[in-house]
Amino acid sequence: MPRHASNLLRLDAFFGRQFQQMTTDHYLRVFGPYAHRLTHDILPKFSTEAKAKGALDVAGDDSEIPLRPEEATE
Repeated sequence: MPRHASNLLRLDAFFGRQFQQMTTDHYLRVFGPYAHRLTHDILPKFSTEAKAKGALDVAGDDSEIPLRPEEATE
């Protein structure tokens, strides 16, 4: 499971970028349940070390995630 930390942190960063460009209501309807589960149920199961190693692989932009053009953040 620690090998998945990078991808889950990429997803968490994507949710954060989406939150910045969407209205709160729209974000909560589209991503709310998934973001909540990720941050409250899944990521806390990882050790601090696994999250730190995974964070080194996260560039913080959409190039790491296979998205359709309309899904990309700016």
